[in-house]
Amino acid sequence: MKRSVVLAAMMTLTAACAGTPSGASTASLSPSSSVSSTVASAGGVALLWGKVSATWKVVAIGQNPPMCADIRTAGWTSTIPKDFFGGQCYEKGSQTLVDYKP
Repeated sequence: MKRSVVLAAMMTLTAACAGTPSGASTASLSPSSSVSSTVASAGGVALLWGKVSATWKVVAIGQNPPMCADIRTAGWTSTIPKDFFGGQCYEKGSQTLVDYKP
């Protein structure tokens, strides 16, 4: 049931990109950590989905790596695979990407 929520969101994002020259979408799901990453080239958006308090929600969205604090504020309390959007982020005051740590 929970996977269908993520997959439906990915299909919606892919459909929004359909027909554009750069309309491509990729997705990764890590069931063991309840996190999913979606990247669509149409409009250049990336999303990080996470299961927070038993509910799937968007943890981070954007065109550039997010701030680590924003991921924490969204309620994510676990690690994120490094190759996922949000797996590397910026700590406050730094311009160097670091591996996300809760």
